[in-house]
Amino acid sequence: MDVRASAFEVRRDLGRAYRDLSCKRDPREHLFSADNRLIRIEQHARRHAAEAAGITFISPGQQTLPLPDGCGPDGGAA
Repeated sequence: MDVRASAFEVRRDLGRAYRDLSCKRDPREHLFSADNRLIRIEQHARRHAAEAAGITFISPGQQTLPLPDGCGPDGGAA
């Protein structure tokens, strides 16, 4: 994820919301978009911090859980 690009898009959405508000239009569309982008940035930051601390996550589409001791079909001793 490119955090700088996402932050730029958040600022752009907020600018558009401000413009809409100045022109007496409904700014909610751009505010919701900015909020969704901020949530994605927050989730990315949390995941990055957790992985730096040694916490692993299940990847989308992963069918089995990894076993910590190496046992199982891929680890040799099942």
